[in-house]
Amino acid sequence: MKLRILRYWAVLLAVCLVLCGAIFVRHTQGAGRFVVNSNGDTSDANPGDGVCATAANACTLRAAIEEVNKLGGAQGPAIITFDLGGGGSVTPASGLPFITSPVIIDGQTGGTRRVQLIGTNAGLPMVS
Repeated sequence: MKLRILRYWAVLLAVCLVLCGAIFVRHTQGAGRFVVNSNGDTSDANPGDGVCATAANACTLRAAIEEVNKLGGAQGPAIITFDLGGGGSVTPASGLPFITSPVIIDGQTGGTRRVQLIGTNAGLPMVS
């Protein structure tokens, strides 16, 4: 009897782990993962192709946002991370595009503790 109960709980645990794993994989799959590797401010060469790349084959924050917006978020949120070699600052020459699709922006990646947006074009002013 004890063996039967133990086997029941083992099967139940295995089924739960498989289901949790499937949910986790589906949730983290998302629309795409883009690694910003340039603190430049160039647009994406081909927005919507799923690849963050300027004409110089770099991924800027502007290009990553353009890709996220074109993908539309139907597959879940996209993820933007950074690999700026310790620089950690981005100075946009003009206002960044509005973010219109679900996205997670993780500024504590690629060896930086944070990513700073610098300048008057770095964000919207607070309106009260």
